[in-house]
Amino acid sequence: MAAIRVLCIDDEKQIRRLLKLGLEAEGFVVTDATNISEGLDAVVRQKPDLVLLDLNLPDGYGLDLLKRIREFSEVPVIVLSVKDLEADKIALLEAGADDYVTKPFGMGELLARMRAILRRNTVVSTLPKYSALGLEIDFEMREVTVHGQKIHLTPHRVQFAVSARKERR
Repeated sequence: MAAIRVLCIDDEKQIRRLLKLGLEAEGFVVTDATNISEGLDAVVRQKPDLVLLDLNLPDGYGLDLLKRIREFSEVPVIVLSVKDLEADKIALLEAGADDYVTKPFGMGELLARMRAILRRNTVVSTLPKYSALGLEIDFEMREVTVHGQKIHLTPHRVQFAVSARKERR
């Protein structure tokens, strides 16, 4: 079984280092991003299995990034934040976060929450590959190739293709 890929989006170097050390010790493959722009790019390019998202980022608010991710991805997202107001938690959960953990947090609790979400989200894809006349569409990986060459698509176009395929079933 392939290692689970986790993307940590947090502007605090110490938090990223703590998460990387703790998660890699448990067998996760960890990459990080320091702001919304890097985070969005990493979600699109790396296709992580789970995202840990801080709310206070230097180029905006994590809620905005979460909303953008949800436009094209169902990747599980756990919000990590010092904010502990119920209204903040509700807004993030309703916007598509899978969980909300208040900083400071214990690594054991975070790991347990991550594993619970990953257990619920482990689904074998039922989307087959489509192939004809040199065109191949991998719906699970959200990749398109023409005669073996990968075609770059924006997240919106990929989501549209996947949605259209599901509607025809």
